[in-house]
Amino acid sequence: MEYKKVKLSECCKSISDGDHLPPPKSQSGVPFITISNIDGDNQINFNGTMFVPDSYYDSLSEEKKARIGDILYSVVGSFGKPVFIDFDKRFVFQRHIAILKPNDKVNSRYLYYVMLNPDFYYIADKMAIGAAQRTITLNSLRNMTVNLHNIAMQNAIVDVLSSIDKKIQCNNKINDNLQHQLKLLYDYWFTQFDFPDENGKPYRASGGSMVWNEQLKRNIPVNWKADNLYAVADYVNGLACQNYRPDDDNHKLPVIKITEMHNGITDSTEFVRDDIPVKYIIEDGDILFSWSATLETMLWYGGKGGLNQHIFKVVPKCPKFFAYSQLSAYIINFKTIAESRKTTMGHITTDHMEQSRIAIPPIEVQTAFNTQVSPLYDQIAINCKENIRLQALRDWLLPMLMNGQATISD
Repeated sequence: MEYKKVKLSECCKSISDGDHLPPPKSQSGVPFITISNIDGDNQINFNGTMFVPDSYYDSLSEEKKARIGDILYSVVGSFGKPVFIDFDKRFVFQRHIAILKPNDKVNSRYLYYVMLNPDFYYIADKMAIGAAQRTITLNSLRNMTVNLHNIAMQNAIVDVLSSIDKKIQCNNKINDNLQHQLKLLYDYWFTQFDFPDENGKPYRASGGSMVWNEQLKRNIPVNWKADNLYAVADYVNGLACQNYRPDDDNHKLPVIKITEMHNGITDSTEFVRDDIPVKYIIEDGDILFSWSATLETMLWYGGKGGLNQHIFKVVPKCPKFFAYSQLSAYIINFKTIAESRKTTMGHITTDHMEQSRIAIPPIEVQTAFNTQVSPLYDQIAINCKENIRLQALRDWLLPMLMNGQATISD
């Protein structure tokens, strides 16, 4: 498979970055994207973004506005994350993100795969400067050498790799829909209190008895009680894994940090000895709760690993998905607490856990809810695990196709 080596700048009309001036904040307008908004699937997550005025966006030069077919690339700190823009949406991005506008010599999605190739990252890593915040300069980016196939082969490579990505995106959309259904079910059962009564009818709407609860400052169903999050689970804090470095490659586990919660296991993942206490070992299906910085919960499906500090492994005392739903729903309260303290890294303490208050139903209701939502969570698990396999397949194929080690007929 023939290709020629060219500078990245030869494939682009322009390579620029975000505006270097601090953007003016606004209550609404155009979303402002930082590197933290680039997720593990190389997509932009617009949840929780700040906004800038429309007038600020309008004042930017065209080369700093992302259009369909452009590529974003993180160049500071967590550098090396490309994003292919396949949607029409106005947004602004920070100066730590570069924007590449491919020219007509290249299939723009092919160029995205070139930059997703681990070989590209290794070169970028060698060219990065700085220590605390490693940086790839725009000049270095422009002068990086890449393999450029003819346009027919570019299109063929894109067809193969994008078919895998489309399946990943399809699974993600299915999971997003399932998560939406789960949220509606939780609200229906535990916010509106319209869980099925003994006759299968919605409890509150059918006249079920309610009683005022002073701790919760609201009416809850009779026979329910108020308690804190320790009533539904135990919380195991992770290890300082740097103190348990492996002695060899045969007896080690990947360290699950907040980065791995977002991106899964990557080439940057660190390792810990595999003889750490069992309570610090993570398995597929375990509930994780990052209590520092991001403040979020998730069900882990990235394989066996070691639990790092700043993350709780949540061990349910009641039906698993009831416990997970209660904790996930309460996260918004923890975020409010963290934001009110105005620290650079919000975190939750045991005092906050003790002070939490949730409405807890009888075990029969917990079990019924768990039974109803289990199939939805099972499908999410299937899709997550399939995506991990698909990503591994794509990442295995990508360098071989780019470097001529495999052909499309192979």
